[in-house]
Formats: sequence, structure tokens, C-alpha cells
Amino acid sequence: MLKKLAAFLLACVIPTAALAGCSGNTGGEPVNFGYPIDEMPEHLDPTIADTLSERTIIANCMEGLVRSDADGNIVPGVAETINVSDDGKTYEFKLRQNAKWHVFSDENYFPEGFDNRITARDFVFALRRALDPAMACPDAERFYAIRNAEAVHTGTLTTDQLGVRASDDYTLIIELEQATQDFLSLLTLSAAMPCSEAFFNSTGGRYGLELELMMYNGPYYLSRWDRDSGSVTIVRNVDYVGENPPSANRITFTIDSDEASRYNLVSDGTYDAAVLGAAATADIGSRTRMTVERRENMVWGICINTQDEIMADQNMRLALFNALDPSALEMPDTMASQAYGVIPPSCRIGASAYRDAAGQADLISFDAEKARSFWEQAKTALEVDSVSLKLLCTKEYENQMKRLIQGCQSVFGIAVSIGLESVDEAAFQKRIADGDYQIAFAPVSAETALPSTFLKQFVSGADGNIFRYKSDIYDDLVSQTLAGAGAAVIRRAESHLIQNGVMYPMYTQASSFVQAKNVSGIYLSPVDGTPSFINAQRSK
Repeated sequence: MLKKLAAFLLACVIPTAALAGCSGNTGGEPVNFGYPIDEMPEHLDPTIADTLSERTIIANCMEGLVRSDADGNIVPGVAETINVSDDGKTYEFKLRQNAKWHVFSDENYFPEGFDNRITARDFVFALRRALDPAMACPDAERFYAIRNAEAVHTGTLTTDQLGVRASDDYTLIIELEQATQDFLSLLTLSAAMPCSEAFFNSTGGRYGLELELMMYNGPYYLSRWDRDSGSVTIVRNVDYVGENPPSANRITFTIDSDEASRYNLVSDGTYDAAVLGAAATADIGSRTRMTVERRENMVWGICINTQDEIMADQNMRLALFNALDPSALEMPDTMASQAYGVIPPSCRIGASAYRDAAGQADLISFDAEKARSFWEQAKTALEVDSVSLKLLCTKEYENQMKRLIQGCQSVFGIAVSIGLESVDEAAFQKRIADGDYQIAFAPVSAETALPSTFLKQFVSGADGNIFRYKSDIYDDLVSQTLAGAGAAVIRRAESHLIQNGVMYPMYTQASSFVQAKNVSGIYLSPVDGTPSFINAQRSK
């Protein structure tokens, strides 16, 4: 039996006050906005979009079955209602019958008699593309909760065996392997955006590569993609029929990855909003011209290059971790709070903070006796009587790391020598990325609010795996989280990194999302960190 999703139906009721700002400002005149992005999008095919810049454009020009609002609630997209089976494994989506594609005046790529309605088949085709191994969709594993998704993605089954089907033009059925709390959140990702098979085929394999090789169904559409000048412009989509009409008239995205520049240009109103890193966040201070929303999306700690000849030995890593006593240190001003696990506080499960649902991870406390015991085992395995180690950090944290090292030395004596190497920020980032370190005081960050996506960075062979860690056990735990496993399994995965001597979490750190004076309504998706301009407004 299918039951209507009550929370979703409540979200369909949009208060009149929420629609009062449709013009984008209190004066009723169309308003334009500016926003910096890190790099020029190479393509805008939602299935293979990988960079935050690409996802940002797609998030504002496309709409999936559902959307995420400023508070992280799931609200209506193309789907008007959702019915869910008692066991939570079957979802029935009833689509709006007036939703349609925005069609360009240049119709060279539209097949004769093209139907611009958005139908359930557009979502079937999109999700099959996402799980097709030939597409190399970066988010494919995040949809493993769908029935047969993993088998399709690994080539064991064909895409038509994916648990997604259209029962009629406006009814989409998705079947899951198991009930998954965050499933609706996953449907806000780029790869879950609809795709017209007829239009896709007409582009001859060039879908998303040029302005005219895309179609849009979201609150805005792409009107200018200027690779030479370094800017992208989107414009209000008059064909959009969602519950909440777009507020802004035009948004211009400018290539600007320099944090100092972003800070200054938001402050003077050139940009209307921006994401600022920890350093710029600390500089904001008491400035009141900007609205500041801080997100603790980073965890700093002692990170180990597990491919290093010495640190590859787990006993050596655990000897070091048990000898650490950060309680003797004063927390740096740039940090936000003590860390209770590897996963940052910004990560969520459903409507709850992950840390509230899971509790703290299995941490390692200072224990000199254990440290020396692990060291004895490491000596045997490494066939050494002493080792010389090197800890890498930025100059900013040199003094704190000196004190931390001194505490370790008192545990091991001269048998374990730990030197310190401090470098500037640019050199530090390069060396961490290149794996050119042995031990480091370094951060890991969450670009999205999904714990499973954060943990996926560190599976064997992953590009973001700064630890160079390889473990079948860890990889299996992460696979379970991607397939919908809950907080208990996620906690086991992050605890594995700690208990196996991969990362020793110490502090959390915040980045900031800022809006310029008199600007409101722009918000970051808690799922993938993309900014939404559907409610953007500027007061006089």
C-alpha cells in the first residue's frame, strides 16, 4: 500500500508572504545579481557535471522531482505529490502536467514534432544514464539505493533493469533495495535532473557542450556562456511553473576564485553573495554590512600518509595516536570547536545533524602505556630500534604543533624522533595533494551535507584520498552508506579511520556563506553546496 508523504504535502502549501518578493526587490523592478564561481564550466550535462561551478549553473536552470529549501526541507519540484509504500522501498511520483521544457528560438536541434512536456520518461532516461557505466557519472554510486543500481553500474545488468519506470506520462515509480532516509535529498542532485531522450539523441553526442545544446526546466535558463570573458549569465525562465516563481531577473556568474577579492567585492556590493574560506571568515569580524552564515564543514587533525614506508605500519600509526594529548593545547583562534569525529558538524542525515543522530565517533584518548606497547610491536614489524618522523603544517600552526610534538617525545624518549616542517599555505596544499608528506596537521572538508559522500573521498584509489589509505573493510562500509545504510554504519566507517590510525580528529573549522548589504534569499543547498537564487531579493 502506498501512502502520501505528509511532510511533502505540507511543503506544497506556500504562504502568500513567501510569494510577495517575486520581482526580486521591494520596489517591484527586476533585479540582477552577481556571484563568483571558481572556474568556467566545461560542459553542462547534468549526468557528468563534476565541478561546483557546473553544478551551480545546473541547479538554477534545472529542476528535478523535488527541491531543497533554505532550511534543508524537501519541497515540490516537478513532482506534485509523492506516495511511499509501507516498507519505504517504493516511491510513486505524480508529476505536474503543465511542466515543460524551455525551448530556444533556434530549433535546429529539436526533432520534428518535438513534445516539450516534461514526462516521467524524462526521469527514467536521466537515471538510466546516471547508472550507465559508459557515462562515468561522478554521482552514480550515490544512487545505489535504487533497485539493481549497483548491478547496472558495474555492467552486470542492463540499464532497462534499473528499478525506475514510467507507469504513464505523469507517474514515475522508483523501487529501492532498502528504505533510505536521505533518498529524496539525492533526487536534488544534478544527475537526477530530467533529460529528454529525443533532444539528447538529436545533439549527436554533444549534449551540454554549447548554449544551444541544452534544454532547461528550472527557474532560470542559460542565456550567455562566454568562455573568453569568463562569465556565465542565466535569465528568468518564463516557462517555469513551479510552486515558487523565481525572484531575480538575471544572475551573472564571474570566474573569481580569489578569496580576498570575493570578500572585498561582496563588501562593496559588486557581488551579491559568495562562499568564503576559514581565513576570510576570521577576517569578517564585526562587519555588519554582510549577512554571514557560518558552516562547520571542516575537521582538522593529524593526518597520516599510509603509503609512507614507516607510517604504512598500523602499529606505528596507533603508537603515535595514543601518544597525542591535544588537551594540553590551546585551541587556535581560527578553529570553531573540538572535533568529535572525522565527519564535520555540517553533515546531516535527513532533517537531523549527523552528529546528533550518531553521537561521537570512537576516539583515541591519550594513553602512554598503550603508545609504548604499539611502538614495541612497530619496532618488530619494521625491524628498527628507532625512527625519525616529520610532521608537516602551515606556518600558522607551527607553535601548536611544536607543543604537541613535545608531548609525544616525552612518551617515547629518543627512540621516536619527530621533526616539524612548516611551510606557506600554497606549498602546504600542493604537498598534501601530491602525497608529499609523512604526517600532517591538515583539514578534511565536506562539500555536501551527505556523510556518505564525505566518506567516499577516502576509499581506495579515490582522487580525494589524501591519506592514500587502502582498506577493503572501509570500502565496504562506505558502499553500505551509499546504498542507504543509516547512522550506525556511517559511524563505524568514520571510527574505522580513527581506530586504524588514519586520521586523529582535533578541531572543527567553519567557512562562511555571505550575502551583501540589503540582499537576502540566496541560500546554499545542504545537499551539494550549490547556491540557489530562486528566492533572491534586494531591498532598497
